[in-house]
Amino acid sequence: MVEDYTYESSGYKITVPKGFIYDRASIPGIFWVVIDKDSLSNVAPLFHDFLYRHGGKVEQKYVVPYRTYTREQTDDLFDELMKKSGVVDWRRKAAHKAVRTLSGPYWNGKWLDLAIFPKKTRARNLSNGDSTSRSNSRGNGNQ
Repeated sequence: MVEDYTYESSGYKITVPKGFIYDRASIPGIFWVVIDKDSLSNVAPLFHDFLYRHGGKVEQKYVVPYRTYTREQTDDLFDELMKKSGVVDWRRKAAHKAVRTLSGPYWNGKWLDLAIFPKKTRARNLSNGDSTSRSNSRGNGNQ
């Protein structure tokens, strides 16, 4: 992200800070014929990745009024943002079902996203026990 990005909805706002790195959508290549990264909007995956990386508990300054998110609430926000972005219903529902079913291991940054973080960065972060510096690492994703 090159600048902060804020989403406001029903009494709260959440901001993804400048410098956050994400890959738009972690969709295995085999499914790109049906759903590719460009078909889910940029906004929905941005907030989904941000909340997932932090296990729904971001710094207080990024959510006003402050609250935490469960994994289900994060996945539902992903769905809400895809809908507001005009993602076709069948594609939105398939993507939501996929994150509900398959994304659990990524909650709280437990698995590093191999598409974003180079091997050297992953090795350095794992050897240091550092799970927070990943968002400041260089990668191939959007900045």
